Amino acid sequence: RGVGVQPDGTIYVAGSIRTNKAPERWDLGTWVYDKDKTAYGPDQYGAPEDFANKYSERGRAVAVLADGRVAVVGFAEVKLPKINEPFLRAVAVLYEGKGTRVGVWTSAGDKMKHDAALATVATDEGFALCGYAQADPSDPADKTQILIRWLNADLDEVKTPRLELTPGAATCNALGYNRDGALVVGAEIRNDPQGNDMWIYAASDAASPLVNYLKRNGADNGDDRVLGLSCDYMCGWVGAETVAGASQWIAGMIRG
Repeated sequence: RGVGVQPDGTIYVAGSIRTNKAPERWDLGTWVYDKDKTAYGPDQYGAPEDFANKYSERGRAVAVLADGRVAVVGFAEVKLPKINEPFLRAVAVLYEGKGTRVGVWTSAGDKMKHDAALATVATDEGFALCGYAQADPSDPADKTQILIRWLNADLDEVKTPRLELTPGAATCNALGYNRDGALVVGAEIRNDPQGNDMWIYAASDAASPLVNYLKRNGADNGDDRVLGLSCDYMCGWVGAETVAGASQWIAGMIRG
């Protein structure tokens, strides 16, 4: 699901390892490859309290930090005391070297009952992650909302989380970081009757004004979404849009 490359050429790959077929269960998996193609791992992460393998954890994205360490982000099903249903929580697993796990962070679920991390990017302070938060996935009227968090290299939150409240359901799929120290968010936002639209915007912290870069409904009123970002002075983005019922790649550039 995600790939990051350290300065020495070491490649980190994030994804999931299936641990049970029926019912289906997964552990977060991290694979590491040296530049000479030597493989290390995989490192398989499951929630420490999940001894019976009842829940799933998944890796989604990789960020290589300024000090060379690597953050793999994703989400995990977490069992809370005296509550039967599991809650979804964003997770970040920190590595150094050739896949040595040195720390794990789990969201406190302080914004909504459920949240997940789908994208990450290195920042001056450490790294940021985003995805979505949701109060009640079983409620058809409940909507996902974009949630962004900032962490340092020691896995401490260094800024107040930013929850982007929108009329339609919205999910962050990609993150960039520009020269001004702002996050550039690549997302999809529900805009009926035309389905999901692409959305790219910038934000520096929880209180900063949102700066819109792009909102796009594709050539047809189908689902359109941003899936990747790479930012410096300019931002390159890639995504997918639906035309005549078929999904096709689309890419562009914006001033980041």
